[in-house]
Amino acid sequence: MIVRSPLAMLPGHVSVIPEALSKAAPSLVALLHDPSLHLRSMAITSLAVIALRASPYYQIAVNAISPLTLDRNPAVAKRARTALRSLADRSFELPKLWVKK
Repeated sequence: MIVRSPLAMLPGHVSVIPEALSKAAPSLVALLHDPSLHLRSMAITSLAVIALRASPYYQIAVNAISPLTLDRNPAVAKRARTALRSLADRSFELPKLWVKK
């Protein structure tokens, strides 16, 4: 998990590279089903960041993240709700720790 966790965060941070998005998004969607709550959380974060930076991925992110609002882990469910709120309401910013600039 130590190696996989940074890999789940990386796509969101490199979302400014358009060529990376077509490969990153499907991988992140798959990580949303990982047994690790940490990986699910990081995948939510990266998908939200990608969707905010690249509008073609908005609906993919919303559809993929939405079921996690009912995740068995309260922290993952809260992260999913926060991500969806930021996608629906552009005046609501993602928490500062989620986004590397």
